[in-house]
Amino acid sequence: MIAQNGIPVANAVANVAFNKDGKVAAFGNNFVTGASSRRAKELPTLTAEQAIERAEEQLAGNWDGTTSKLEYVHTDDDAFILSRSVQLWENDEGHLLEAFIDAHTGDVVLVNDFTTSITYKVLPPNKLSPLLGFETIVNPEDLTASPSGWHTIPGASALNQTAGNNVIRFVLIIGWELG
Repeated sequence: MIAQNGIPVANAVANVAFNKDGKVAAFGNNFVTGASSRRAKELPTLTAEQAIERAEEQLAGNWDGTTSKLEYVHTDDDAFILSRSVQLWENDEGHLLEAFIDAHTGDVVLVNDFTTSITYKVLPPNKLSPLLGFETIVNPEDLTASPSGWHTIPGASALNQTAGNNVIRFVLIIGWELG
C-alpha cells in the first residue's frame, strides 16, 4: 500500500515472484503514478459505525468485529475515493468480504471476496483405499442437505475440526509387510 497524505491506498500493490534460486523472476504492480487532482477530502463525513451499518445493509452481511480503517481506493478513472474498510461475513454463502465504503456517501466502492471458491482433496466413499486415488472437488456443498453450508459462520465453535455435518473422519493406517 502506498500512503497518500498519510492515508494508505488500498489497491496499490506489488507482486514479486522468485525462482528456485531465490532470484526475482517476475515483478508487477498497480502503483498509482502521477498525482491525481481528483482526491476526496481527507476528513470523512461517515463514522466507522455508519460505514459498518452501510456495508451490512448493502452486502447482506454481518460485521466480523475487526477495526474499520480509513483508506483511499484508486479508481480506473484516476480518482481517489476516501473509504472505510469493513470486513463482514456475507449471510447467503458464508463468504468473508472486505468492503470499501465511501467515507462521504456510504456507497460500496470495492469488495474483495476472500472465499471465492473452496477446494477439497477427498477420498470418495466408493474407494476403499487411498491407493485408489484421491479426487479434488470444488464448492460441493448442497444447501438442501446443509442449509448453513459447509463453512462455519462466526460464533460457531471449532473452525478446524474435520468432523461434523458433512464429514466422516477416519484414522487410516496402512501397513505393508516386506518379505
